[in-house]
Amino acid sequence: HILMYPYAFSLFNIHFCAKQGLEMEGNFKLVTLFLILAITLSCLATQETNININNLKREIYLKGKYVRITHELTLQNTGPRRTKQYLHMVNGNYSKNLFEVLAFTKGYLELPISFEKKDETGSLVYKVDLPYSIEVGSKVEIHILELYKNRLLPKPEKLPLSSDEQMVEFIDNLYALTAYPITAQEVIVAVPNINKLEYLSLIHI
Repeated sequence: HILMYPYAFSLFNIHFCAKQGLEMEGNFKLVTLFLILAITLSCLATQETNININNLKREIYLKGKYVRITHELTLQNTGPRRTKQYLHMVNGNYSKNLFEVLAFTKGYLELPISFEKKDETGSLVYKVDLPYSIEVGSKVEIHILELYKNRLLPKPEKLPLSSDEQMVEFIDNLYALTAYPITAQEVIVAVPNINKLEYLSLIHI
């Protein structure tokens, strides 16, 4: 297991080619960065919890003006008491670009979600009401959707008049930001089905 702390993240940096204006249509090409990362990620040392994230699948869709990030989570109550709430965290580095946060059951029934606070690291904390109280030892699957604007940055900012293609850059954390221990996680990035993927790099900070 790898123990990570706030801002001791690996970042991934991806450049790809898009039509001018950042309008990207067509099929997606999937870029799988890490498959089943067996890690323990602790971001709130003072957070006392009886929830363990058995599996977290994060899918990042890069298309058009909005970036869509979905979190598919399998939560397990490790005791000693039942629980009805889950705290979802959004990295403060990208909070200014956040457009909306939604939560759903596995069957896409919308769940109540509300902003709780901004923590000491600058991250935004949202409270999700689970569909039912999880008994000790039981599991529940939920989906959380984050929508962002202005997360795709044009590189360079200005193009020659003769060009109709533009490179764009997207940067995010490789590991999910969460207040709970994680058994396994993976992140998949879906980019348009394009011919030019300049590079994808991992940056350790």
